[in-house]
Amino acid sequence: MKSRKLAALLVGAAMALSLPALAQKPARIIVPYPPGAATDALGRMLAAQLSDRLGQRFIVENKPGASAIVATSYVAKSAPDGDTVLLTGCNHASNVAVFKHLPFDAVKDFAAVGLVGATPSLIAVNPKVPAKNLAELLALARAEPGRVMYGTAGHGSPPHLAGELLSARAGVKLVHVPYKGGAPAMADAIGGHIPMLIGGLPTIAPNVKAGKLRAIAVTTAKRSPILPDTPTIAESGFPGFDAGIWYTLLVPAHTPRETVQRLNRALNEALADRGFRRQLKRIGIEPLGGSAREMDQRIKREIRLWSKLVQQSGIRRIE
Repeated sequence: MKSRKLAALLVGAAMALSLPALAQKPARIIVPYPPGAATDALGRMLAAQLSDRLGQRFIVENKPGASAIVATSYVAKSAPDGDTVLLTGCNHASNVAVFKHLPFDAVKDFAAVGLVGATPSLIAVNPKVPAKNLAELLALARAEPGRVMYGTAGHGSPPHLAGELLSARAGVKLVHVPYKGGAPAMADAIGGHIPMLIGGLPTIAPNVKAGKLRAIAVTTAKRSPILPDTPTIAESGFPGFDAGIWYTLLVPAHTPRETVQRLNRALNEALADRGFRRQLKRIGIEPLGGSAREMDQRIKREIRLWSKLVQQSGIRRIE
């Protein structure tokens, strides 16, 4: 009898202890792209890390559409309680320059949690193009004005802006050809329909290794371990050039400072974990981290950079 009472007491205690955990709603990482995309994979990795470190379940919710504007607008209007987190990228800054009207303020409506990591865009050419490096490619563009075209995933995409920044820095006209996604742009570069491609390095690298494309340069400040022999644009004659694709976590403005700091600590702890770092590097992302303030400053700095570029280069702004 005593043993049955003890067992009943233990079961009751266990149920009581689990009630808060069951009652606590999961936090959501809002991903602006569909399942299967690179950002979605990153979001699921981060959800597992934050769940382990904060003792609250994090789940991924995909809200694709309109160059991340759908998801970003949703988070801007969410409760500032730390339970709705946006995983977004450098287009959070570039969209301000490219779109005439946004349903949110990219600075005032958000608080940065921190920088997750970065991956380069890669400049690659069809192997028949007679250019082995960036200097030769730019010389070709100078010799044949308007004939060296580069494909990207779309108008206003980070690779497009990286190409425009290179054009501006080099004083050379590279003709942009926008596609509806990176895959068709890469297919046309491999097929020789366009000579040049700028896109995400992890996606293009397998075709470089297979000899279907030739790598010219990466757009980040550092080389990528995926293609360690490919120089940076900065190394290739343009010091300070850095137009990689970065990822950040944002929360709605007015989220309590201690909540932001708690998320930032968990993020930086995860990025310091060797196993998680290996996971990120496997998909081509260099883990970075840092403070919330540094990320806020980076967003403001890049809004200024891309706004100036769009104005000076005459890139068409989207209504």
